[in-house]
Amino acid sequence: MKSSIIRIVALIAAVCALAPVARAADITHKFLGVDNKANNLIYVDQTDAAKNWTTAIPGGSRDLQIIDGNKVLVSHGNGAGEYDLATGKKLWSIDSFRGINSARRLPCGNTLLGGAGKGGIAIYTVDAKGKTLNTRILKGMRDLRLMRALKNGNILLTIGGPYRAVEVDAKGKIVWQAKLPGKGYKATRLPCGNTLVSTANAVQIVEFDANGKTVNCVGGKKSHPDMLLDCFSGFDTLKNGNVVVANWLGHGNQGKGKHLIEFDKKNKVIWTWGDHKTAKVLTNVLLTDEIKPTTSPADAGQWTALFDGKTLNGWTNPYEWGKAAIVDGEIHLTTTKRKFFLTTAKQYADFIFEVEVKMPEGKSNSGFMFRCHRKPNKVFGYQAEVDPSDRKWSGGLYDEGRRGWLYPNKKKKETIAAFRKNAGETFKRNDWNKYRIECVGMSLKISVNGVMTTDFKDATDAQGYLALQHHGEKGKIYRFRNIRVKVIKPAKE
Repeated sequence: MKSSIIRIVALIAAVCALAPVARAADITHKFLGVDNKANNLIYVDQTDAAKNWTTAIPGGSRDLQIIDGNKVLVSHGNGAGEYDLATGKKLWSIDSFRGINSARRLPCGNTLLGGAGKGGIAIYTVDAKGKTLNTRILKGMRDLRLMRALKNGNILLTIGGPYRAVEVDAKGKIVWQAKLPGKGYKATRLPCGNTLVSTANAVQIVEFDANGKTVNCVGGKKSHPDMLLDCFSGFDTLKNGNVVVANWLGHGNQGKGKHLIEFDKKNKVIWTWGDHKTAKVLTNVLLTDEIKPTTSPADAGQWTALFDGKTLNGWTNPYEWGKAAIVDGEIHLTTTKRKFFLTTAKQYADFIFEVEVKMPEGKSNSGFMFRCHRKPNKVFGYQAEVDPSDRKWSGGLYDEGRRGWLYPNKKKKETIAAFRKNAGETFKRNDWNKYRIECVGMSLKISVNGVMTTDFKDATDAQGYLALQHHGEKGKIYRFRNIRVKVIKPAKE
């Protein structure tokens, strides 16, 4: 009887010992990671591998932030970029800086860029066009990795000499600090008011209270001697208080150990991830388990065809010259005098407009007017540029009949260089090109063949007509097809 009881107790103990392991094996996460060895941004969905993707990013990338519910902001050594969360496609970038380690999008839409500066840590505030609005130098401070903008306007970061986590105000004055057991990497303020900090070679994540006193610590080589803990860098937290940290394997440990480790508050390892085919050395992680991508305007409403392939119903020519004909399901524009625009009969406010264009050989130019206005023999307003010339400004934003070029800015050579680098090769000469124009409030976005070429904010026009342009080259045929619109907000009558 006694031996039977012993066997039962042993069996129960064995089951209890195995139960946590079984539960841990069932844990799955969705996450973004920065691989700063391969210079890749990766997305892993452990519930659906078909959603995984990898995209190349510039060197020096470190920081991650979800913006707008469906995009991720990534700091680059030369600035920052936005990438589509579902596909990894690059949507926007700033690349005129050097030595950047951190990037944070502010509620106002501006972006903070942090890195090494002359005399200390430099924090730049830049607008959507990459223009520097403000530069703050934290004099005498060094070793910035990641920074966090707090709701009170202060900045939370880790620094060296000695190693500390500090909170600085707008003047660079330290208003809170905590001594670290080693070089810091990331500091974040918890909802309870405590501060969580990762330490590199000390391989610990330390929690400090408002007085800078240590209240908890997870990780550490002594506590986990069987794990190859190399260097803790970026981390993210879960609602249950667990922490997932990137275990940077760059000290000769590439191909070994785990890239990511999840600890609970009692310093127990809950989950790990190590896929050395997918990633080489991860320097940061951002969990997306709880993120529900927002519905973009493009997902709302229904598409409406603006051209039925047979008639010009819904279109009008406000000029005394110019001809529009239908040939093989396409709209063909020709003129014997000078440029003209074929406009919609209806106005639109907030919308997605898509159209394909094929330009004639030789010298030519065109554009798509949107939220534009018309008078007899005149159309004016916003225009998405179609430029087959060597200038390569297709997808730029022009204000026809008023201010001229809005983006790129002809007076600022750096905007032209940035535009050509991003969009210069998107237009296909002697082929069909797809344009997509998205207008929501002040936001004006233009894409050419899937590449966002312009992301501009302007409040001049809230609604107006759509139009197709013939630039005026006599005898040349401008061809358009697959014209449609999705109304987000209808125009006022």
